[in-house]
Amino acid sequence: MSLASYPKRGYQYSITSVPSIFPGSSSFATHKHTLSRRTVFRIGAIVFLINALGLLFSTGTFFEMANLTMSPSLLTVGQFMGVTFLILALLYWRTPDLAGQGIASFGQLFAIFHGLWFLIIGYHIVSGQASGATAYGNIVVTAIIGILFLVYSKKSD
Repeated sequence: MSLASYPKRGYQYSITSVPSIFPGSSSFATHKHTLSRRTVFRIGAIVFLINALGLLFSTGTFFEMANLTMSPSLLTVGQFMGVTFLILALLYWRTPDLAGQGIASFGQLFAIFHGLWFLIIGYHIVSGQASGATAYGNIVVTAIIGILFLVYSKKSD
């Protein structure tokens, strides 16, 4: 089978000639997948939504997983952060639709946001102020999304 590509909203599918795993056939399809900037923004939105829901509806569990001592004041701050994260999720989701030709610049800006979050989460982990699944999970996810924004905001469409 000859090489054919089918671009579709940031995805690229390729069919190439290779030995088949099926008897009587000489080829099978392989899948080459590339992310688009829009997809990176959507991934960020979903991560913020998950954090927002955790902070709004399970504030105590969320903070206890970071080894923070729950108090009425921390509950209030956590719920406020939950609403803020919900706003950020909406902003991340809508940015690709609103940015137009400036989407690469927005992606670079969002990479800086994630770099700053990485630094503060890392500081809290190193200083012993936070630990556990919430802190470690968020620093890893924040680093990955920041790198994705940086990489996908540098390449041309």
